[in-house]
Amino acid sequence: MTNKNLIEFYSETCRPCKIMLPMAEKAAKEAGIPVSKYEIVKESEKAEEYRVKSVPTLILMSEGAEVRRLVGAVSKNELENFLKS
Repeated sequence: MTNKNLIEFYSETCRPCKIMLPMAEKAAKEAGIPVSKYEIVKESEKAEEYRVKSVPTLILMSEGAEVRRLVGAVSKNELENFLKS
């Protein structure tokens, strides 16, 4: 059991999001990390709360606190290393 959570912020019109998010969700599932997703237009309050300026943005949380943040498209290897933080 993990105390981590991955928060994904995306836009429906964002091409990098369409590539990154399925890859992130698969890697998180393999690592046993639950995922929460927020579309920045429909859920702008959450985007403001987490100070999201660009998409895709992935925020790795642990015990309710931000551990790391990735902004923009990254490689599968970078994503896997990010989730191991």
